[in-house]
Amino acid sequence: MFFWLVVVGAVLLVGVVGCCGGLFLIMPDTKWQTHESKEGGFKVELPSKPHPDVARAADLQLEKGTKAEGTILLKRGGVRFVVIYRDIGSAKQRRKTDEQELNDRIDRLQRVLEAEQISSNPITVNGFPGREVTLQTRKYGWHAVRVIVADTRLYILFAGGGVALPGDPMVYRFLNSFEITEPELLQEGKRREQQAKLAPDAPKPGGDEKANPWKGRDDTEVADVAPGRAAEEAQKAQAAAKNLRGAAAEVAAFALTRAAEEAQAARDAAPVAPPVEVAPHPRPVGDSSSPSAVAPAAAVEVAPHPRPVRN
Repeated sequence: MFFWLVVVGAVLLVGVVGCCGGLFLIMPDTKWQTHESKEGGFKVELPSKPHPDVARAADLQLEKGTKAEGTILLKRGGVRFVVIYRDIGSAKQRRKTDEQELNDRIDRLQRVLEAEQISSNPITVNGFPGREVTLQTRKYGWHAVRVIVADTRLYILFAGGGVALPGDPMVYRFLNSFEITEPELLQEGKRREQQAKLAPDAPKPGGDEKANPWKGRDDTEVADVAPGRAAEEAQKAQAAAKNLRGAAAEVAAFALTRAAEEAQAARDAAPVAPPVEVAPHPRPVGDSSSPSAVAPAAAVEVAPHPRPVRN
């Protein structure tokens, strides 16, 4: 069991003290203040003084090595504002990716609370990936939870319960005020932010599962995913080839059009040669096509052939 808060005892305490006329002694006016945790490496705004042992006061059941800091507003029926944290292996050391770590923690949280997930949205806190989910439980009411995987530390911001309703401004003031303060984590977060700026198309911090989809998966999972992955890559390759062919055709058409335009311009700019007059060709004498040009033929006299003399 990951954790849960039991507030029945706190609610009963409010009732008993209220009957005695001392209700306001344990329900001071809301006074927001910044709480900084040196051990947890974070700071956050709380609506009242942090409880010295909020885990025990709220009856949190935590895993070994997990700690909690925060407060409870009894005057609002026990609305909780708690930061839970624990150390984990770095992204390079652990088998799970940041995304898998987020999914695992949220799934376990839902099982423990027997909660229905209303919404889920990715977030980034100080350069680290996170997820904000809103949950509705039949027994404990509405809660907003933020899970952040800050390389070597896991943070879970848990707020809600009591009379808190969806969109509660106090809940979101608490969530939005959270900041990481540990120098080493801040340095790693800045490195990830700079890396994301230099490569805008690269996976966001914590998105190394996309860069290496097989990391942390056994052979069966890889076998199930590989065919679909191959088909997706094939479709991308076909689309890229089609785009290249289209671009090549456009370049060729442009080049031909440009060459034709330049040739026409050259022809238009060339000087025009003057017309050449051709003298008529004289007809030869005796040309049958002109009767007047025919010269009369000279008369030829033929001498008679002499007869042979007989002896």
